Parts: sequence; structure tokens; C-alpha cells
Amino acid sequence: MNVTDIDDKIIAKANQMKRMYKDIAQTFEKEFFMDLKDLGISKPNIVLRVTENMDLVIDFIKHLESKGQAYKAKDNSVYFIVNKDNYGKLQNIGDWEDQEKKSDIKRNQMDFALWKSSKEGEPYWHSPWGTGRPGWHIECSALASYALGANVDIHAGGIDLRFPHHENEEAQSCAFHETSQWVNYWLHIGHLHLKDSEKMSKSLRNTISVQEMLKDTKAEVFRLACAMTHYRSYMEYSKELIETAQNVYKVYKSLIDSCDDYRKGYLKANINNDVLLKILCESYNNVHKALCDDFDTPSVISTLNQLVSVTNSMLHTTSSSDHHQNGLSSVTAVSNFVSSTLSLFGVYYNDTASSSSEDFIKVMNVLNNFRQEVRLIGIQNKDKDVLKICDNVREKLKDSGITVKDYGKLSSWSSTFLNAAVTRATFSEKLMVLLRDGRTLIGYLRSVDQFANLVLHKTIERIHVGKEYGDIPRGVFIVRGENVVLLGEIDVERENELPLMEVSVDDILDAQRKEQETKQEKQRLLSKALKERGLHLISDLTHDDMF
Repeated sequence: MNVTDIDDKIIAKANQMKRMYKDIAQTFEKEFFMDLKDLGISKPNIVLRVTENMDLVIDFIKHLESKGQAYKAKDNSVYFIVNKDNYGKLQNIGDWEDQEKKSDIKRNQMDFALWKSSKEGEPYWHSPWGTGRPGWHIECSALASYALGANVDIHAGGIDLRFPHHENEEAQSCAFHETSQWVNYWLHIGHLHLKDSEKMSKSLRNTISVQEMLKDTKAEVFRLACAMTHYRSYMEYSKELIETAQNVYKVYKSLIDSCDDYRKGYLKANINNDVLLKILCESYNNVHKALCDDFDTPSVISTLNQLVSVTNSMLHTTSSSDHHQNGLSSVTAVSNFVSSTLSLFGVYYNDTASSSSEDFIKVMNVLNNFRQEVRLIGIQNKDKDVLKICDNVREKLKDSGITVKDYGKLSSWSSTFLNAAVTRATFSEKLMVLLRDGRTLIGYLRSVDQFANLVLHKTIERIHVGKEYGDIPRGVFIVRGENVVLLGEIDVERENELPLMEVSVDDILDAQRKEQETKQEKQRLLSKALKERGLHLISDLTHDDMF
């Protein structure tokens, strides 16, 4: 993520409040990352601030200038040269003859600033063109190119940034990397509106802060509300929208609870296993198709609603039969599929297990202490009836999976099912997953569906080079079953005993790059030696079985 900590708006705000621009930028950055945390959004793997990487920006501009793609004007600012061959991918420019008119300073009125000469009262940096600061567009291109290179798969931003910001980014980055396409996919996100209002904007003073919103609304409910609207459409924030999302959230929660009750045998129902599995497979295909079609999340929610409705109708068709086992596979599969699909949107329902387990422990401690005191009174008074009642309580708790042990005047308790519940709630099933492409993931298991697709939480990608390793945070990670080569549970108590040394992400990536270069050089020399002998190297034979 690029943090723009210097631009026109920040300077204007600092002058207005008579504060340093850095204080303004740091205040809003801190607030932003706090909001991310409270919304359950993973922190970016890489955070680059413009003012901490000014040398990268200056080098980027120098490179464009050396290629004849930029020029210094008489106002001592540097401008990018815009023409119809390198511009207009994201926006229809119209008549280029009208656009290519000269201005007093620029060669072409469409040319945009890469470096702005310093003005009185503004922060500045030294450069080959004199003191000044970077333009907004070049900041993003320089830092993104540093982190991601000459090609970016997905670039997201608000719909209002499509032009000119993203258009300018694409133009200058293509020129820098000498390519016809820098970004493969642009995701332009619709604005958040208040009901019967324009987009939310601090300048319009019609905003609701994230913290204000979270006072009345769970983060998961807001996430569902967002998923109910396509990302390219504007979203109208209203009480009605949140209430609708809240109801959907409750319906999903009710289904997952009912499925759990059915599996435990508390709920007797007529489940048509074949029919439910058929509908589940159709739902899986529809969800996959919708997500592949420009992340059509409203269609995903619609598909889930239909699946939940059918499953609920079966679960609540009561049955006196004891053969509820017939539908276990389909009901379990539906529950896992709904949970794993919602986890893609950051909506989880098993988090409540942790607080429920804590409450259960508190209640059991109170009950155990009460029984212990009553039993002590029975011992002191030699009252057999009281002691018999205490024994009966112990036996009844045993039937519920709770073991009570008496040691003289003291008593203790343990639960056979509590450990499993706490394990699921705290995600202590730490797994290592080796993927078909050779990557190694380590994370906590969230869920697994009937197709062996895994949802990992707090995931890191571990890179090994020799006896060194580095971890890249990946947050919530979805692993398709067919991509798994090896899966194993990590012994967390012995995890730190490995004879490996952890290094920074930058260091391990650099070591990995050097290792790859060494392998490629060896491959080149081997290929050359074989060629001199009239032989050809078949590269596929050099691959490991996992590939």
C-alpha cells in the first residue's frame, strides 16, 4: 500500500490548522489503520510512504526524462509528455486537436506534473531540477513499480480516480517500463452515499466515521451490506440497508446453528440427501461463476440465500424417525460451504465460540465451588443425604461430558468437549500447506468444505533459502483442494526448535532472487554444454514431482 503523506490537500490542511504536514499525515494514517483493524481488514503486507522513499520518485522521473518522456518547463517543474499514442485507455479523450493546445508553461495542456517546483510555505526536497516536491500521480507509479515491478495484476481505487489519476499512472508507468500495459485489471469502486445525498466526503461534511458506525453495527454486518452491492456501484448507506444486512446475518447464523444441532442429534428432520447435495453443487458452481464474473458478490449472496432457504425448509420439517444420520453428509457440507463462502468476505460465525467457552468456564467454576461447599457441609455434619445429592450432581454432569473429581475437601472439573470448542474458537489447528506451485503457507484452519477447499486465517507465506527463512503476511487465504500437495499440522510447542534463522522479508526475497539467478546460470551453462555436444536440455525433467 502506498501512503500519500504529502500532497496539495495535506499541505492546505496543515496551513489551515497551523501544524506540520507530517503531523496531519500521521494522524490520518493512524486513524485509517485503526479503522482497518476494527473492520477486520488485514494490514497490507507492504506499506510505503512517499516522504520515506523520495529517492525512488526522483529516480523514476529522471528515467522518464532520459527516455524523452518528460521535460523541465520554465517554471522549473517537470511534466510528462502526453500524446494520443500513450494516453486514453481508461477515458475517452475526445478530439485530440482540442486537447493538444499549448499552454503558457506546458508544451501541451494535457501534460501533467511529475515534479512541482517549490513554493513559499510548502515543504520541499532537493532534486536535479531544483527544490520541490513530487506530483500526486508519480508517487503511486514509483512506489508501486518498486514493490510490484513492471506488471501489476490488480489495481483498485475509487471510481473518481479513474481519470485523471489512474490514466496518468498507466501512461507514465508504461513509458517507464517500456510496455504497452502496466495494469492488467482496474477495479474502480463505487462511492458510499448517505441516503438521498451525494457521496460521503469530508469536504462535504456529510460523513459518518467508522467508529460511529461500529457503535451500532457489527463489522461483519457492514461487510455483508457491502457484499450485497456490486463493488462498481455506489452504495447507499441507510438504516434500512443495515437492517437488511443484519437480518441476512441472523438467517445465516441460524442455519449454521441448526446444522450443528442436526449433527448432534438434537434436531430431527427429513433430509433428502440427494436433493440437497445436488442443490449444493449447483450453488457451488453459481458462486464460482459469479466471483469469476467481475466479483459479482450480490449474485453470491442471492445464491446463498436460496441454498439457506431450501436447507432450512428441510431442517424444520420435523421427523419422528431416528434415522437422521441419512442427511449428515449433505447438512455438514452445506454448513461448511456457507461458512467458507462467507469467510471470503470476512464474515465469520465461529468467533462466538471463544466467548461462549469463557462463559461456560465461569458457570462451571461457580457450580463446582457451590457443590464443593455443600459437600464440605455434608462431610462436617456427616449428612449422607447431602453427600448423595452431591454424588448425583457429579454423575449427571458426567453424562454431559463433564468429569468432576473429589480430593478430600476439594473438587475439580474437566470437560471432554470444551477443549475441542476452544480449539476451534482460537484456531489452534496450525497447518502447513505445500502448494503445487511450490509455495509454503502456514496458517490456522478456519474451515474446510466438501471439495477439500481450505480457508486459513492469520496466514503467512514462508520462504526458505538455505537455513534462513522469512514470513510474508497473507491474512485470510483460500486454498483450492486440487492445489494442495502436502498438508500437515504444526506442533506449536516445538515450532521454535527448528535450526533456522528468521530474517526480514526484504532480505529473504533478495536471497531468493539471488538463488534463482544462480539456478538460472547453472541451467544456462548446462544447456550450453549439452548443445555443444549436439544434445538439448528438456526443462520439464528438471522439475520436482510437486510441479
